[in-house]
Amino acid sequence: QTITKMKRSKAFVPEEFKEKRKKHKKQKDKHVKMIKEKKSRKKYKEEKHIANMLEKQKVEYAKKNFCSKEFIEKVTGRDLQLIKKILAKLISKNEEETMTGLPELVASMDS
Repeated sequence: QTITKMKRSKAFVPEEFKEKRKKHKKQKDKHVKMIKEKKSRKKYKEEKHIANMLEKQKVEYAKKNFCSKEFIEKVTGRDLQLIKKILAKLISKNEEETMTGLPELVASMDS
């Protein structure tokens, strides 16, 4: 075989090209990984946001219909004494404080 034929065939790949290929592949893998991480982070944030919105809606329902005990139990899934305490605090506090302080309130009741 002549050198030109060897160069054309796939068997003959100079070392510098091999290095370039390796570098390029590494770069590409890194990029793909970054994109995946970004997507998963975004998905997690969206899920968290939806969960928070649902929790807020549940509490608003409970506040509107706090006369019916069964409804509150169904909505919040917690025991009745806890719900009574939460509602007492919700009613005593003002609206803006309630929405921001709710998770801490529930956590303090649970412990």
